[in-house]
Amino acid sequence: MAPQRSDERPPDGAMTTHIKLHGSKAHRFEEVKLELSERMGYELSNPEVLGLLMAGLGSDTVTTTEKRP
Repeated sequence: MAPQRSDERPPDGAMTTHIKLHGSKAHRFEEVKLELSERMGYELSNPEVLGLLMAGLGSDTVTTTEKRP
């Protein structure tokens, strides 16, 4: 099997995004992760934490194509 180029999506159509946080944002993320993990009763992975946060935003949030007031 040929190696996948970095600009190609995997065959299943999934997309991967890597996010790096520094300083106070990284610290805050770890606080949120700890709080959510305690609520869930097990240690969440970083993608699980982000998934829960994004699910909590719902569809009422501003999209990248909408203008903010």
